[in-house]
Amino acid sequence: MNSAINFNPQSNQLEMEIEFINSSGEIINDFDLMIKQNSFGIGPDVPCSKHGITYPAPFETSKV
Repeated sequence: MNSAINFNPQSNQLEMEIEFINSSGEIINDFDLMIKQNSFGIGPDVPCSKHGITYPAPFETSKV
């Protein structure tokens, strides 16, 4: 998984970009993302599973 937090000046918000990489050769299921509390107060506005996270097929990549 690769991720980055960027500022979007059009929406005046921080956005997290995540790239999931399935290099296992197996189907991924029952997966959710949890973000720990941090000193900046940055976190998701709703549970991450409601943001359209898709499970990549074997040897593929899924961006959110």
